[in-house]
Amino acid sequence: MSQSIDDFFDQETKAIATDSKAIALEAAEELYQEVQRQIRQNFNNPSAAFSKGIKIHEFENAVYVRLNSVLSNHAQSAEIRGNPNLWILLPPGQQLGFNRMGEGGTSWDVLKRRFGSRLAITPVADGYLVFYRTKGQTYPIYKIQQQVKTRQRIEFYEKAEEIARSYNLSYDQ
Repeated sequence: MSQSIDDFFDQETKAIATDSKAIALEAAEELYQEVQRQIRQNFNNPSAAFSKGIKIHEFENAVYVRLNSVLSNHAQSAEIRGNPNLWILLPPGQQLGFNRMGEGGTSWDVLKRRFGSRLAITPVADGYLVFYRTKGQTYPIYKIQQQVKTRQRIEFYEKAEEIARSYNLSYDQ
């Protein structure tokens, strides 16, 4: 008789574990779909890195939903500081063929030597603008500033908490 009771409880324990894992996977899928919806809504023409940037990992005792580094930067607002300054390549500069600072050996010394008097730096409210003059036109190519504050564009942690509460699950951030 004790063997049949043990078998009964073993079967019930396995059923509960299977149901719990299925519920956790369902919650993870719901979070995955929510983040995909937010990507489509908050980003114009998102790249493949955005679409493939969220993964669901199943383990024996847990299900993890993870963001890649590209998406995790958008999951929380942050302040990015330069060392000592950030050089931000502006769209007109990119169209003219300028590179981001550090790419291909691009530095202020290289720019100054190559373009010399065709470059000008002008102070603005939160930093400086670097202008390039060519053929009678002046184009802003770089913005120099000490820090940039990014805004949150994906509500990952908030939605994870909300979904976990709705399924009565525990979660770790």
